[in-house]
Amino acid sequence: MVNTDSLHFDTGSCYAIQRTTKDNTGYISENVDSYLRTLEEDGLVKRQIYAQVPPKVEYSLTKRAMSLLPHINSLISWAQENMEDIINDRKKHKSE
Repeated sequence: MVNTDSLHFDTGSCYAIQRTTKDNTGYISENVDSYLRTLEEDGLVKRQIYAQVPPKVEYSLTKRAMSLLPHINSLISWAQENMEDIINDRKKHKSE
């Protein structure tokens, strides 16, 4: 039995998490819920709950979160440009 969460991105900048709990561990769900609640508390996402079966919750990025995207994209670009050197440095460090 597996606890599954699926995160879907749609064109409206909205994330939907559809949860199917098939066991009692709840580990993945609790972590995802915790992270999303923290982002909501920080004003980075808005949560919309739909009363349906199975339960559906959509998270959308706020203006504050959208203002972070250019900075995150710059960080991603930097990481991609430097990844090979970083991996090589890690390998050197491990071999010492």
